[in-house]
Order: sequence, then structure tokens, then C-alpha cells
Amino acid sequence: MVTKNSLAFMVLALTLLSSCGYTTRSLLPAGVNNIAVDVFGNDTFYREIEFQLTREITAELNQRAPVRVTRRRNADAILTGRIVSVSRPTLVESNRNLVSEQAVVVQALVELRSAKTGKVLISFQRANRAEFIVERGESLETAFDEALRDLAEDIVNKLERQSFLRDLEEIRAQSSEVESN
Repeated sequence: MVTKNSLAFMVLALTLLSSCGYTTRSLLPAGVNNIAVDVFGNDTFYREIEFQLTREITAELNQRAPVRVTRRRNADAILTGRIVSVSRPTLVESNRNLVSEQAVVVQALVELRSAKTGKVLISFQRANRAEFIVERGESLETAFDEALRDLAEDIVNKLERQSFLRDLEEIRAQSSEVESN
């Protein structure tokens, strides 16, 4: 026998499951099913981090977004960017003026362009930071690994959010047109 409480629970559960955000459609702009990821540029004197960031972004896209990462000639859109700054603020110094905790902050500019028209679909700037503690055996390298991995995740999250907001604006515009007719 179904009680009021169990019925209410089932309705709530179905509502939550249907609104979890799971979708099979692309979370990138409409028509973007294949994306090329160019090697990011690097305006800093920290070498090789641009390759690591590019690998992390590609892995994140392959893992989460329902798009296919492909070569430029097969792409609907091209993701480009560059690392514009790296800073290393000291967070904690020992009583002997030695650094015991430091951070690395990596900042990047990102653009997603239509492969057909060259039009910028999405453009933004992101930064991420990771700390390392010398006494724990952590290093600048481990901090870079963490900061670049987290930055790649932030970049894909931002691409998804920007695409969602853009799609929402288009839906609102279409519904306004329908209402006015």
C-alpha cells in the first residue's frame, strides 16, 4: 500500500533525479561536437607548463564533455589559449627567514572559436593556485601539477557554464519571439 509519505518521497526522488544535470547532449555551444585543442602559448619563463596544461585540458574534455577531441581539420571549434602569468607568493616563512610554505598561481586566457567562421564563441580568463610545504617534501613541481590539473578542470567547467548560459539566452529569445507572435 502506498502512503502519502511514500508517494511524496517517490515524487521528490524522481524530481531530484530528473534535475541532476545529467544529459547526453554536448555541454559546449550548439553544433560543437568535435573540438581541437591547440597547444597553449606561454608568456612566462616557466617552460613546458603549456604542454602539461594542454594535456590536462584534453584529458578533462575526453573524460567529461560529450564531445570528441580531434584534429583541426575535423573540428567544429578550436580551443586556444595562453598562460599569461605565474606567480609564487610566499605564504609562510620560518623564524630563520626560510620559505616553508609557498604557492604557485597560474593564470590563462582561453578562447573557443568556430572552426568554420573563426568567430569567438567563448572567451575568458581563469587562474588557479596550489600550495606546497617544503617540510612535507612537496615541491614547486608538485604544486604546478596540482595547479595545472585544477586549472584544466576550471577551464572545462567555465566552457560548460558559458555554453549553458548562451543556450539559455537563445531559448529565452526564442520564447520571447513566440510570445510576441
